[in-house]
Amino acid sequence: MDEKNKGGEQYCKMVMKSSCGFDGMNMEKYPKLKITTKDQDLMSHVKNNYLGSRMVSDDKFITFTSSMSFECNTCIHIASWVLDNSKYWYLNYYYNFFAKAYDMDRVMPIEMDTDSLYLAVSGNASLGPEQGFSQIIKDKKFHKENVYKFFPDPKKGKADEKKLLGVAPEKMGTVMYASAPKQYYINYSLRPVFKSKGVGKRNHINADNYIDSVEKGKISYAENVSFRVKNGVLGKQAVKKLAFT
Repeated sequence: MDEKNKGGEQYCKMVMKSSCGFDGMNMEKYPKLKITTKDQDLMSHVKNNYLGSRMVSDDKFITFTSSMSFECNTCIHIASWVLDNSKYWYLNYYYNFFAKAYDMDRVMPIEMDTDSLYLAVSGNASLGPEQGFSQIIKDKKFHKENVYKFFPDPKKGKADEKKLLGVAPEKMGTVMYASAPKQYYINYSLRPVFKSKGVGKRNHINADNYIDSVEKGKISYAENVSFRVKNGVLGKQAVKKLAFT
């Protein structure tokens, strides 16, 4: 980030995300599946590790079996500890700093995710969203002593924004609609933010989809287009999905 290398920044982000996801899975315990003929499937029925099968065509079956033995090459304990520990520090920030420093009668949680928290703040309407929490400080002495243990110190630059166990503002706007985690709209001051898990952004999603979902219970559909290779031929596949419920 210091080098303004956007490509490198995205690469590091993807590596971290894929590592956290993969390290928390014990792939060895998953059932094994293979495509078999009718005779091969019948032979599998008498084995101790047979789990089940599904008919695909007249002479083709998908046969599910469990491993007779397995070894785990991933330290599951580390992945689980990271997840538990992150939740502990999330709550530590919220209860031991945030709830003590700010007037909680003027704050309402809107949406929470694994490591993010979106809040509605009743501050000074004339100052705009960039005011952050400056207008709702309850204990000024406590706030001054502890704020930069969590929030980035402007004097220390970008590095302090990424410090361990730190908290940093990501998006600020005057309106937010959220029907679920990873499913929200914010009229962010730079440009509107649309987040919709599992639905491509080329589906012409707009603010009305989120507003109608929350206020009117309206259901919206979207179409995800992907490319698949079948029999050596590359083709487009469109899948209709429920985007907002």
